[in-house]
Amino acid sequence: MEVSKMEEPGIQKLITCAKELEDLVIDPQISVPNVIVWMLVDREAVAFAKIPVSEITFSTNEMRSGIDCGKLKTIYFKWIKQKRNNRKLMEQTMPSVLQARLWFGLSEYRQFWEHSLAPGKMKYFAELFVNEKRKLLSSTFTPTRLLYFF
Repeated sequence: MEVSKMEEPGIQKLITCAKELEDLVIDPQISVPNVIVWMLVDREAVAFAKIPVSEITFSTNEMRSGIDCGKLKTIYFKWIKQKRNNRKLMEQTMPSVLQARLWFGLSEYRQFWEHSLAPGKMKYFAELFVNEKRKLLSSTFTPTRLLYFF
């Protein structure tokens, strides 16, 4: 297929726009840090796994939910670089694999989390972070409504 000289700048502009849209798809300025899961041995961290919050964030709109929200996810741990004699072993092996169902959302949407577990039952291992916010011209702080499930 031959492209005329008139159409070439238009195609280049479309390619540039497509690249800019791809850059906007994942916002690197998310204010919530990644979820980090640690593997401890004798109270010492030996391995970790990092899970982006954007992958497990819940929204009532299916298109805005994270790709792994409420789904069984296989998490592969990585060794923490340590000064040990078994460095070759650490390069050739994987410390651990974890299968977990992760969900990150507002506490008012807890019923959606419980529904994703059906027919199983949930034992809550939840951690509540109370972040406080201040209104623009006020001196008092009020708690936010976030609840994080791990």
